[in-house]
Amino acid sequence: MCGIVGYLGSGSALDIVLEGLEQLEYRGYDSSGLTIKTSEGFKRVRAEGSLDHLKQKIEKLEGPLGIGHIRWATHGTASLENAHPHKVGKIQLVHNGIIENSEELKTRFKYNYQSQTDTEVIASVISDFYSRTGDFFQSVFETTKLLEGAFAFLAVCEDEAHSIVGARKGPPLVVGFGKEKEFFISSDLPSLVQKWTSRVAFLEDGELVHIQDGRCQFFSSDGSLIKKKIQTIQKEDQAKGKEDYAHYMLKEIFEQPHSSLRVLKAYTEKGQINFSSPLFQSAEKIFIVACGSSYYAGLYGKFVLESIVGIPVEVDLASEFQYKSLILKPKDIVLFISQSGETADTLSSFHQVKKRGVTCYALCNVRNSSLDREVDASFYLNAGLEVGVASTKAFTSTLVLLLLMALNKQKDHSLVSQLFDLPFLIDQVLSKSEQIKEQAVLFSKYKRFLYLGRGPHYPIALEGALKMKELAYIHAEGYPSGEMKHGPLALVDQEVLVIGLAMKDFYYSKNIMNLQEAKARGGFILTIGDQNHKSVADQHIEIPSCHPFLSPILEVVVLQLIAYHFACSLGHDVDHPRNLAKSVTVE
Repeated sequence: MCGIVGYLGSGSALDIVLEGLEQLEYRGYDSSGLTIKTSEGFKRVRAEGSLDHLKQKIEKLEGPLGIGHIRWATHGTASLENAHPHKVGKIQLVHNGIIENSEELKTRFKYNYQSQTDTEVIASVISDFYSRTGDFFQSVFETTKLLEGAFAFLAVCEDEAHSIVGARKGPPLVVGFGKEKEFFISSDLPSLVQKWTSRVAFLEDGELVHIQDGRCQFFSSDGSLIKKKIQTIQKEDQAKGKEDYAHYMLKEIFEQPHSSLRVLKAYTEKGQINFSSPLFQSAEKIFIVACGSSYYAGLYGKFVLESIVGIPVEVDLASEFQYKSLILKPKDIVLFISQSGETADTLSSFHQVKKRGVTCYALCNVRNSSLDREVDASFYLNAGLEVGVASTKAFTSTLVLLLLMALNKQKDHSLVSQLFDLPFLIDQVLSKSEQIKEQAVLFSKYKRFLYLGRGPHYPIALEGALKMKELAYIHAEGYPSGEMKHGPLALVDQEVLVIGLAMKDFYYSKNIMNLQEAKARGGFILTIGDQNHKSVADQHIEIPSCHPFLSPILEVVVLQLIAYHFACSLGHDVDHPRNLAKSVTVE
C-alpha cells in the first residue's frame, strides 16, 4: 500500500525523490518522509498528512542519494513518530508491507523503539547485525532471512555515503537505469518509466539489490550474485494533470468514452472481435478471482460468460479464495482481475493456483506488473493512467473487456456491432452531470443508501454502494432487488434513499414491484433507467435504451457521478478518500 522511492546518481536526489513521492501518493497519504545524503551527512525529514506537509518542512538539501516514503498506515496510527524513514543507529529505512513476526523480533532484538511500526523493527535488526559485523549489505541479507510476511524496503547506512540496499518479498520493487552511474528504485513501474527511464529490472520474490559506487548488483534469496535482464519498457501516452477538472476522479469519469473505445479497438479488427486465441473453447469451468471493484466486475463477467459462452463460472474474493480447499480440474481456467497487477490477495491466490498447473489469465491495466509477468496470458484494460483512488474508467474498461471475451466465441453475435455505440452512449450519460449534481446535493438528509438491481444490474448496485462508501463515508449497501423482502427491507424508513436500477428489460416489472415495497415503507426512491415509472420514482435519471448487457455500463457511470457530486457537497477530498489507497499490496 505504501510507496517507496530511491535515487543514487549525479542529479538532485531531493528533486527526484519528491517527484517520485508525488507519483506514488495514490498509495497512501497518512504521512511522508525522506532522507537525503548531503555534504553534512544524512538529513531526515518527516511529516504527518499529505505530501504538501512534508514539502513545507523541507529546506534545500543538496545531495546525490536519497530514499523516500509515502505511508498508508498498517502498524500504528498516522502520526509523525510512525512516519518513515525509520532510523536505528546508523541505519535508515523505508518499507512497504507487513512484517508478521515483528513482535517476536522485538523481544529478540532489544531496542528503545520510538514508533508503533513493524518497519522500525527491520531497521533495528539490520542495525544489530551491522554493529557486530560492520558489513552493511550482509546485515540486510541476514535480516531478510528472519522476516516473515510481505516486504519491499530500501535501506541506507550512514557509514556508506554512496550505497542503497533494497529487498523484496511480495510488494513490487523496480530498479531503473538512467544515464551512466544513475539509478532509480520505485514501488511503481509506470511512474518510473514515465518520469525517468525506460530501462528497468524487476526484483522477484526473495531477491536483493545493492547499488554502490556507480554499480548495481542483484542477489538471490541465498545470497548468490545473479544476472538480471534489463528490459526496455515502452512509454505509454498518458494525459497529465487534472486539466480543467476539479478532481482527477471527475476527469477520469469523463474519460470513459475514450477508455471504452481504446479497449474496443485493442481487441477488434474491421468491426470483428479479434483475440489471439479462442480463450474458453475447451474450458469446463471458469473461475474469476478478484478484490473490491474488480470482484464486482467479475460478477458481471459471470453473467455474460454464462449467458453467451454457456460455461459455468464461479466468482471468488481473492482474500477468501487463497485459503479455500481448491477443487480445480485440468481443463478449468482461472481469470484473475487486478487493475494494478500488484494486488497482494490476488497474487497470493494466483500462486496457489499456479502450483496446480491450471491455465491462468489476467485482466490488468499495467503492463509488466507482477501478475502480468507470471500468468499464461494477459489481457489489458487499456484504460490509461487512473489517479483517483476510487476506480472509475478502469472498472468500466473491465466490464467491456469481459463482454468482449464472452462474445469472442460467437463472433456473429448481434451485440458486436452495438458495442461500438457504447462511447457515444456513455457521452450521453455524462451530459447529465450537472443535473445529477443538482439532485445529489439534495441527498444530504438521507443517512443510508440502498442500491437495488437484478441480473447483470446487481453487481452494478454493489459497485454503486462501494463508491458511496469510499467517497462519502456513509452506510450504503447493494442488494439483489428480490432479496429485500428476506431481511433488508427492515432497514427502510424515511432516512433511507433507495436507488433502483430499472431498465426496461427482462427484470423491469419485478424491479418496479420491489421498489414499490420499499416506497411503501417510507423510502425515497431514485430510479435509473430508460423509462420513468412515475408511480414509484420520487426522482428519475434517464439513460439511453440499449442492449441489456450494455446498460449496466451506463448505469455505473451515473452511480459514479452521484457518489462524486454527493461527496463533493460534503466537502470531502474525493481523490484521496480517508483510510484508502489505490494499490493494495498487503493482505
